Amino acid sequence: MPKRPAPADRRGAFDTWGDSTWEALLVRPLPEQGGGRDPAGALAACAGVGAIERDVTDAVLAGEWVPPQGEWALLVVPRAGGWATLVSNGWAEELIERRLGDFRGETLVTGAYDTAGVLVVRHRRHEGGATAEAATFVTDGVRWDEPAPDDDPDDPQGEGDTSLSGERFPPAAAAAWLAERASVKDAHDTLLRDADAYVPGLFFARDGGVGNSGRLVAGYGHEDALSPEFVERVDVVRFGPVQTTPLDEAAGRRLEAAVGRGDVRAARRALAAGATVGTLPGSRHTAVWLCLNAMSEFDAPDRAALAEIVGLLLDAGADVNARPRDAASPVELLLTTEFVQSRATRTRSRNRLDALALLDWLIDAGLKVDAVSFGRSMYGPRPLHAAASQNRPAFVRALLDRGADPRLADDRGLTPGAALRAQLEAGARRTWAPNHVPLERALAEHAEVLALLDAAAAA
Repeated sequence: MPKRPAPADRRGAFDTWGDSTWEALLVRPLPEQGGGRDPAGALAACAGVGAIERDVTDAVLAGEWVPPQGEWALLVVPRAGGWATLVSNGWAEELIERRLGDFRGETLVTGAYDTAGVLVVRHRRHEGGATAEAATFVTDGVRWDEPAPDDDPDDPQGEGDTSLSGERFPPAAAAAWLAERASVKDAHDTLLRDADAYVPGLFFARDGGVGNSGRLVAGYGHEDALSPEFVERVDVVRFGPVQTTPLDEAAGRRLEAAVGRGDVRAARRALAAGATVGTLPGSRHTAVWLCLNAMSEFDAPDRAALAEIVGLLLDAGADVNARPRDAASPVELLLTTEFVQSRATRTRSRNRLDALALLDWLIDAGLKVDAVSFGRSMYGPRPLHAAASQNRPAFVRALLDRGADPRLADDRGLTPGAALRAQLEAGARRTWAPNHVPLERALAEHAEVLALLDAAAAA
């Protein structure tokens, strides 16, 4: 197998047709406008850009960068090639329209939208408001010289939905160019190569999918595109009016980032600087809840460190019960932690916690053992409902020992025991399901949990 070229020598995209929607926005200044190798300088001239924070490279590549409040994007400038990637949390076209309408330079938008089966490449030249389309390629993935599926009501002629236009491609030239292409991927990557562009699939992954903090990552197999050998500089582009962040809010954002990477020392420094132990700035969650949620992820950074941060927060007065109404309860998160640990690979098996011991510790810290949760069920289950539903006798026993009431009902009026029986009966009626379990067998598999609940309810 031939050796892959270094990132500086790659052209094209990390993936033409990913298993999920992705998008990339690349920018480069116009040489004749004096932009040179400084795309941040060209962006700074836009009216929609409030400020440029130069060179946060080390913090970003180390995963320690803390996002500011407001709207922002990371500008990743490679050491080779003229295109820089603008990584934001919004859609590229919306960002260009709202914030970069007076940009002087070129933009290259590409991406796959799997919900519609659409792949695009759009290369434009902007001159302070006047925009010229160099090339625009759009396809639904159907090969342009093959018939579309017969059952497509929107394409009765069976021609698919592929177009190529722009200054480089008048109709006759576009048809000839497409005729030379072997596939959608060939067309897509040829356009990117012709533009001298490499798309490594950069995006900002938020911790747990819920927080403000996170880290810059690349598409699978292209992680080396975020190495210091390839990245010259990372700048922060802030859009709109830039407000000064109060010190306590800045500390809160640093605390959230520390939780995201399991950094105990950083969490301690953030608390010393005045970070809140309540709801974090710009978030719906507390740092305690984010720690417990992070523990429940398959790729948890360091569960022992996260538990230590929880201890720091509780010592500082944090409320272990504080969470939004629709967030999973701490007990549900611990159940998930135990589940993912039981399925950990050998490499990850060392990153383990005793979830039952942690439950006991949190109860000592004031965790309510009968609190209603709408995080993972519309029926408002309590911790005993969740533990029983997942057939966790050790958790059921621990909750009962610490005062959980087996007679309390959920929003359907079902106690934990009744809810579990209803769940098993409903499953037994699904005789067509591949994982169908007859009722007698299901009751036998859950016998220990049912016995614990029945005995406690009768006491």
